[in-house]
Amino acid sequence: MPKKHRQKNSAPSVRQVEYHPPSPETITQFARKVCLGLGETVDKRYNTAETPHGLAAFLRVVASICAGKLNKPNQPVLDSDDKP
Repeated sequence: MPKKHRQKNSAPSVRQVEYHPPSPETITQFARKVCLGLGETVDKRYNTAETPHGLAAFLRVVASICAGKLNKPNQPVLDSDDKP
C-alpha cells in the first residue's frame, strides 16, 4: 500500500490575532465596582480611596503581562475558530 503524504503549507503561519489589555479606564471602573461590592459585603475598608486605586494598578500590570505573553510567537490563539 502506498503511504499517504500530507501536503505542507508552503506559506508560513501568520498570527492574525493580537491581544491588548483592557483600557485603563475599564480596569479602573472594574476595580471600583469590585471594591464597592466588597465594602458592602465583607469589610468597609475596601471602600477607601486607596484600595480601588491599588487594585486597578495591580490589574493593569497583570493584564499587560498576560497580553504580552499571549502575543509571543508560538503561543496558541485563544477562542480560535480552528477547532478540530
